[in-house]
Amino acid sequence: MVVLFSVIVLAASARLLSQVQEHGGITTTFSILGVAAATTSVVSLLVMLIVDVIRPGSFVCMIAIEVTWLFVLCCLWVGTGTETYLNYVAIFPLGCDMNYYLNCTHAMYAYSAVLDHPVLAMHYGWCRNTQAIEVFSFLSFITICLYVVPLCIAAVAASMRGQSVWLSTIREAYGPLSELDSMQYPMKVYNVSVRPPPPAYHIGVPLQTLYPGGLPGKFMV
Repeated sequence: MVVLFSVIVLAASARLLSQVQEHGGITTTFSILGVAAATTSVVSLLVMLIVDVIRPGSFVCMIAIEVTWLFVLCCLWVGTGTETYLNYVAIFPLGCDMNYYLNCTHAMYAYSAVLDHPVLAMHYGWCRNTQAIEVFSFLSFITICLYVVPLCIAAVAASMRGQSVWLSTIREAYGPLSELDSMQYPMKVYNVSVRPPPPAYHIGVPLQTLYPGGLPGKFMV
């Protein structure tokens, strides 16, 4: 989900950054943050997923490394969302209300009037792109937190029980055959002495035939 949200933010930020730079000659900070956060998230998360599939148990997939890096991504996304929200309130105080743009063209209830006016249509597009950056930035932040917070709680709980899992991968620590389970429930080994089968008694067969090496002690007279 985070990769999908990142692609949406990357597309909206790149388009807004290009258009504002081309028509206004200025650079918006929140769009730069959107491009940086989205690119970093897509590249890093895909690399972590690929490494986890190709080389299970790699240090990249350790819980400590994963939690640290996802915390960095959380900071990037919450910073992008906050900066976008502040700029959105300052630049578009009335929001993306279509009635505002229709009033500017003096053509009420005529949606095509806004689209026919190049400047208003461009500003309306900027407003929608800013909204998209803000919404999906906070969604990315919430999604990562919903993954990181339970993982941290589980790792801390395991450490308090004396079973540290920070240097293990999630598959090793919480998989179906995890090391944590083997530490909690070690395999019990029982000493089972194998007793020889009782001697066979055959009627009519001499004992020397059954015991060519000599009679057992209990048969010794």
